[in-house]
Amino acid sequence: MRILGSLVLDIVLVAVFAVIGRASHAESLDLAGLTTTAWPFAVSVALGSVVASWRNWPWWVQGIFVWVVALVGGMALRVAAGGSTAPGFVIVGGISLAVFLIGWRAILRKRLTTANAIPVPVPDPELSDDDGVSTTGARAPVGTEPHEPIAQ
Repeated sequence: MRILGSLVLDIVLVAVFAVIGRASHAESLDLAGLTTTAWPFAVSVALGSVVASWRNWPWWVQGIFVWVVALVGGMALRVAAGGSTAPGFVIVGGISLAVFLIGWRAILRKRLTTANAIPVPVPDPELSDDDGVSTTGARAPVGTEPHEPIAQ
């Protein structure tokens, strides 16, 4: 399920990338136009996503791997299909894909880390009196009560 979830989300984000790109250039948002723009990156991101999901890499390594495969592979397939890769497109595409493909993994990791965090109690010196009795009424463990210094 993890592989399928990553794959679907990566492909959806590539489709969002294509919609944003086409809309910013006032190009048609019909299915044929979106498919023409998205397919090189969708094929590449699918390959990168499946390979990264099979590996036991940290989340950020998976994200960078998927991003690099999507960017390099997408641009290569775009050129092979007769498209262009103007430097501005490579830069904007690289930034957009990085935000999408690494970003969702970072957000997920942050949410999982926060959800699984175990609160660690921090002792508060103000909650204990000098006689070893806390202000909550609990007695200090036996053998740890404060005592008078031994006279010599």
